[in-house]
Amino acid sequence: MHTIQRRPQTNRTGRKIEEVAMLVRADRFQSVDDLSAPAGTSHGTCHKILSDDLNMSLGTQHSVPRVLTQDHVTIVILEAVVIVSSSETFR
Repeated sequence: MHTIQRRPQTNRTGRKIEEVAMLVRADRFQSVDDLSAPAGTSHGTCHKILSDDLNMSLGTQHSVPRVLTQDHVTIVILEAVVIVSSSETFR
C-alpha cells in the first residue's frame, strides 16, 4: 500500500499567533528570526503570522503596523512633543 506524503501542517494556530503578537508587543524592533526562535516557528511561518494574521509589514528588518491605531497615533504625537520640547534646536 502506498503512503501519501503530505506537507507538514502549519504552525499558525491561535496560540502561536498570540505568542508572536506578545513578542512583537514586547519589542517590535526584532527581526523575523529573532521572533521565530522563541515562538518555536519557522521563519516563513512567523513571517506569515506577521503579515497575514497580525496585518504587519516589515520595514527593513523590523515589524511595524500597516495602519496606526488611535493609540499608536497618540503615542507618536506624545513622543514627538517630548523630543521637540527637550531639543535646543526648537527653542
